[in-house]
Amino acid sequence: MKNASPILRLERIAFGYAEDVPVLREISLAINPGALTAILGPNGGGKTTLLHLLLGWLKPRSGALFINDRPLDTFTNRERSRLLGLVPQSEFIPFEFTLLEYVLLGRAPYLGALEMPGHRDVDEARRSIERVGLGSLSRRPVTHMSGGERQLALIARALAQHPAILLLDEPTSHLDLANRRRVRDVLRQLVADGITVVCTTHDPALAADMAEAIILMRAGEIVAAGPIETTLTSEKLSVTYGLPVTARRVEGEWLITS
Repeated sequence: MKNASPILRLERIAFGYAEDVPVLREISLAINPGALTAILGPNGGGKTTLLHLLLGWLKPRSGALFINDRPLDTFTNRERSRLLGLVPQSEFIPFEFTLLEYVLLGRAPYLGALEMPGHRDVDEARRSIERVGLGSLSRRPVTHMSGGERQLALIARALAQHPAILLLDEPTSHLDLANRRRVRDVLRQLVADGITVVCTTHDPALAADMAEAIILMRAGEIVAAGPIETTLTSEKLSVTYGLPVTARRVEGEWLITS
């Protein structure tokens, strides 16, 4: 049974990169453990900024963030790196890392300054690679991989950190349908394994296909948040995107049109 207490909690978070340009306005929300939550909304709505605040990379102008009821600003960088893993939209890789070498970078929170990865770290990296279905590619250079394989490599590197919470920024935005499905299936399995997954997306159909809970954002504000059945409605999606959107279920599948 899933714990009813939120694993992530935000209380009246406000943030802006410039003093007179707010990006997030009084954001309050709770994210439950062991679920896949999608932060859904148009581009420029503050979704990525919200992830960076959760990581501690940005400091809120006001309000407070909590992990398991502990204030985020009381965690050390190492503690945060062991709790939270990030999968960015994409990443420039300047060197010819093999997949195994690349995933080993995720072990940094467990190593001392100038310490080299040991046998345990290699084992953890190999397990992470197996979890995303790339076990046969551990010696392949990441720069020679397809877009879908690279996205799975990013997930594997984050998993090597052993995070309790995995944050993903638009994880399928550049992928074809087959690779979107691969990523979706991996994320579903991670949730089944007990990892809390939070991903941003601007695609309502993808959110409907993956998530158990939805957070709708527009212009730095929460439009609605809650279980998919009560949040992914035509009215709320129309407000979120500023145009008429229809959401309905047809034979158990979500059909979303605009």
